[in-house]
Amino acid sequence: MKWIQIGMAGVVLTGFLATAAATEPNVAVVDCHNADVKTIIASKKAIRVEIHSRTGIGRATLRRRGCQWPESLTLRLHLRGLESLQLTSGEHQIRVEAISDRAGEVQLLVEDKTGNALPATSPLRPNVTRHDSAEKANPIGYFDVLVPAPLLASNQGRLEIRWIDFFR
Repeated sequence: MKWIQIGMAGVVLTGFLATAAATEPNVAVVDCHNADVKTIIASKKAIRVEIHSRTGIGRATLRRRGCQWPESLTLRLHLRGLESLQLTSGEHQIRVEAISDRAGEVQLLVEDKTGNALPATSPLRPNVTRHDSAEKANPIGYFDVLVPAPLLASNQGRLEIRWIDFFR
């Protein structure tokens, strides 16, 4: 598995873990706004893109290298709260809000580009998981968002991501 850290100045190789499945990521971050660090962690069939946001409001664009997206694309957003996440690829667009209750349970509101709520059974509904930080020095947790396959199946070579941290 390879770890590639991308900063505003370009690509810097920051670490390497050798595995049989190690591969170059077929996804690149081509545009970002108000994001500190984007790390791409790739294996043969899956890619995870980690985004840390300085201001809590930002955007990034992923561009596919090659003919197809990986089988699994996960966005790891290092935010305290997910007020809004918008994913756009071709004609598809979804917007996600993660609402946490006092018990720490996360409820999702997921809408399509016209503002209609997507039911839990919709193939366009992403899987979103909230992870709280166990570190007192760094209290910001993160959200893992598994990008829905139909969003990537539109055969567009780009995925636009916009986010707003509830606690910005």
